[in-house]
Amino acid sequence: MEILRSVVRRQTFELLLEVIGDSSADRDTILRWSQTFEVQHNTEDKEFSGKPTTSTDNTSAFIIARILVEDRRMTYDVIAVESRIP
Repeated sequence: MEILRSVVRRQTFELLLEVIGDSSADRDTILRWSQTFEVQHNTEDKEFSGKPTTSTDNTSAFIIARILVEDRRMTYDVIAVESRIP
């Protein structure tokens, strides 16, 4: 498996060099980025048990609507914290 990863890293570097040319990052940097990506980004699905949590009562809907009126750019994570809905 490690041999395959090494080949993919080299191919990645060669493709970047072909596309970007001499302004591409050096080989060692590309290889390091590739190794970091492999470690930090797992593309496998995580196991989840049960049904996702939902909240559909009128009180929850009102709380979410109020939060979004205040700031329409609010992210899902912030809404979850602000609303305290499990």
